[in-house]
Amino acid sequence: ADLQKLANTIIQRDGGVPAGNWKTVNLEVKLDLYGNIQRFQILRSSGSDKIDRAVNEALEQINQFEAPPPGMPKILKVNVSLQG
Repeated sequence: ADLQKLANTIIQRDGGVPAGNWKTVNLEVKLDLYGNIQRFQILRSSGSDKIDRAVNEALEQINQFEAPPPGMPKILKVNVSLQG
């Protein structure tokens, strides 16, 4: 599942983002060799607890990314942007 789409689905279920607003969450995600998420943390909040929670929930549901190629860093910087 795509993180952006899943976070958007979750936020819509919870009432959505105020109209016209773009909110971005900056994350750091640490993967194992197989792409499983070992840990993640929000580096910069969107400023909305609701959006941050939706992104957290989406990451917990996905729990895995594509396995990184050998020799590639296992820590990803990820931005998730949601629009109202």
